[in-house]
Amino acid sequence: MVVIGTFQLLFSSRILFDNRRYSSIHVGAQELSNDDFNVLLTDLRDNKFYTGSSILGFLRPTFLTRESTLLMPTDLAISMALNDSNHLNTGYASIVQFHILSRGLNFEQLELLPVGTWIPSMAPGKGVQVTSIGTSNYSLNHAKIIQPDLCPNLSNVEVTCQGIDRLLDFSSILSNVPRNPPVLAVPPSTPSAAP
Repeated sequence: MVVIGTFQLLFSSRILFDNRRYSSIHVGAQELSNDDFNVLLTDLRDNKFYTGSSILGFLRPTFLTRESTLLMPTDLAISMALNDSNHLNTGYASIVQFHILSRGLNFEQLELLPVGTWIPSMAPGKGVQVTSIGTSNYSLNHAKIIQPDLCPNLSNVEVTCQGIDRLLDFSSILSNVPRNPPVLAVPPSTPSAAP
């Protein structure tokens, strides 16, 4: 029912997604192949993120590259956001871009980042901040990661999916580039075991 409501809202509001408009956002990065995109959608569905999978499948965003992190809200979170006009007044394209980080970071790599680290998203000038750390309480912009590393079958590309408990708030002060941020410029490497 959430998926049907989402598509009705997409069409009734005439919110269109123009891939050409957003194709140059992540210059130099390779687009995700059709095969990898289909694996991504399957992984999301297998983990019960049906609405997010359907929205991505419908929009087929070209700015989704081989080096991305998807912050995927639960079906319930998306359903609740449909009833909250604050989340939807920016348009679907911007909301989707905001939920895709421009680095492929698995949960182990995210855990290495200190609180306050700002990570750029595919939405121009927007990103997320690490607001809480710890395996059971890790959050970005106060959205808790409740199901880490949802897309295990994309190991040949640097695409990761992190299940979050809410839609990120595009208008949050945490979303803008901070004045003196610890900004993630290079993905952290996973610590190697000592010999």
